Amino acid sequence: MSADNKVQSLFTAIEKDDIEQVKELLASGVSANSVSDRGQTALVVASSRGNVEIIEALVNAGAEINPKPEPPVVHPQIHTTQIPGGWSLGELIAQATENADEQTQAFYSGFMGFVEGLSTSVSDATEDVSVSIDDEQENEEDFDQPVTTPLVTAIQEGNLEAVKALIAAGAEINPQKWNESSPLVAAVEKGNVEIIQTLIAAGADVNRLDFTIDASPLGTAIQQERTDLVKLLLDAGASPEGGDVSNTGLALAIEQNNLEIFQMLLDAGANVDAGMEDDYRAIMLASNRGRLEMVKMLVAKGADVNAWSQGETALLSAARNGEREVYDFLYPLVDDEIRRRADRDGEKDIQAALKRKAREANQAVEDFIDAAMYGRLAEVQQAISNGIDVNAIGSNGQTALMYAANYGHITVIQALLNAGADPNILSDSDDGLGEGMTALMQVAGSFFAGNRHEVVKLLVQAGADMNLQGAGGKTALMYAANNGSGYIESVKTLVNLGANLDIRDDDGNTLLMQAELVGHQKIAEILRKAGASEEGKAEIALIKAASDGNIQQVQDLITSGVNVNHHDGSALNRAIYAGNQEIVELLIKAGADVNLGDKSGLTPLAEAAYKGYTEIVRILIDAGADIHARCHNGDTYNAIEYAVIGFYEGHHKGKGHTEIIQILEQAGAINVHRPMIEM
Repeated sequence: MSADNKVQSLFTAIEKDDIEQVKELLASGVSANSVSDRGQTALVVASSRGNVEIIEALVNAGAEINPKPEPPVVHPQIHTTQIPGGWSLGELIAQATENADEQTQAFYSGFMGFVEGLSTSVSDATEDVSVSIDDEQENEEDFDQPVTTPLVTAIQEGNLEAVKALIAAGAEINPQKWNESSPLVAAVEKGNVEIIQTLIAAGADVNRLDFTIDASPLGTAIQQERTDLVKLLLDAGASPEGGDVSNTGLALAIEQNNLEIFQMLLDAGANVDAGMEDDYRAIMLASNRGRLEMVKMLVAKGADVNAWSQGETALLSAARNGEREVYDFLYPLVDDEIRRRADRDGEKDIQAALKRKAREANQAVEDFIDAAMYGRLAEVQQAISNGIDVNAIGSNGQTALMYAANYGHITVIQALLNAGADPNILSDSDDGLGEGMTALMQVAGSFFAGNRHEVVKLLVQAGADMNLQGAGGKTALMYAANNGSGYIESVKTLVNLGANLDIRDDDGNTLLMQAELVGHQKIAEILRKAGASEEGKAEIALIKAASDGNIQQVQDLITSGVNVNHHDGSALNRAIYAGNQEIVELLIKAGADVNLGDKSGLTPLAEAAYKGYTEIVRILIDAGADIHARCHNGDTYNAIEYAVIGFYEGHHKGKGHTEIIQILEQAGAINVHRPMIEM
């Protein structure tokens, strides 16, 4: 019998539980570490069978009970990203650019060709290298695949006696390699109480994370909602904070909405303020999910209701997810800063969240909007035939017509218009993305619709109001013009159709002023030729001069009587951004408002503090800058907190952040978010 046949006979004997045949083959010289054509060792196969006699025979014959993986062969293949719903990146781009201009299509065609070519070349090169290294490595474990040991195999098969035999033979209970499965976690996954108890008695680490599934034993038990296993592990000394790589045990219990396990963790002493990523807390998650009883239990245990994470607190999170009962419970418990925010935004956020949830529940509308977005005409027509409300707003705050317009699906747009779609509805996304835009605004500035000027004509002919102002006071022409030379056809189309060129947005800018400010000269020339007003040119010149550091021009414009606070005080903020102290002083002397935030949302003082400009900070404070003012309409940090952020960011190294923090502290500034950005 050949050596290969003997190895095959060994595995056949193991599968048949033929102990005598196994012993005979081992005695004849067959290796106890033989590997089957499926890549499994003899001991792994025996462990899966649970035959203790065969396990012991293999171990006595030298079988490796704790096999270590060979150095991995890495296969760094590149694949196009899969999109939920089965779409590949290439398919999604092809669909979105179906009606795009030739330049856009050529760019993305080349991009996908590059990705696919790189994928093929890397894959082929790796295959050549791996074959040249060793033609026999076909069954080698991938580097990121978990290593299966005989002990884990026996656990997964639920063979208690095999588990005991392997432990007695020296099986490793607490493997150290990151890609080795934890026996205890494997046992918890299977829910086998006896095996869990056996492993714990043998010294299994009850807190070891299994990085093959990114969870601890306790976290696994919580996710499976096995109250008995949670108790067993806690009694064995498991930390009540144990969860997975991202969440504490309390967080997992909150996600499962399991009040019994939640109470067990609290009784075991779980830290109610244990921070997760970005110092996110259990009370924030419970508030967001609307778990009122859990929130009350956390508060009773002393959870910090005033903790912040990424601009959120428990109260604000409850509001933004529409959890009224939690909001009402927490409101009287929070500090003045959080209550001020809640008074301003709480009710609005609750109503927006409730509206969003109601929309999400209407699956027919969601499917209808998806069909319009992807240009699936037959599905759109079927929904219309079934009586769908063509003007229904989806969970994202937009209508089917808005999406069809944004992607340039003319046949779908026409079908929607014929069915009564209103082209003048404004979107109302509660997250601020795409809020206050009509279908015409969407397509006028669309990246995806290469045929945008044709869609613009179609919508205007159907009654779309070219001069309607949406969010920020912007018109469709503004959306087209602000995107620059690539949108000239949209601009020309709207101009030729009679769009008003001199409407001002909420910042007081006309189209021409905005084009001059951002340097879109081709657009500016089109607007001038069409008769756009030159009014406001001096204000834009001041902003540009302040940004460029042109002191003489700034002085001349101030002398001429220019409005130094135009465009949310951009001139002052631009000067601060450039670190030009002399221009800052000139503008303040001319009446610049030192508390007027710019378009980015930063106040002048926050900008200077973040940049580390010590002297400018002093000048602003002396001029009356509010040291407590929060940026972005009060939603984020104040000046001292931006100074701390600037201190930690490497590209600001060597600036005066430490001194600025001291100056602001001496002036009475408070770092409310200190737990997140503590020095």
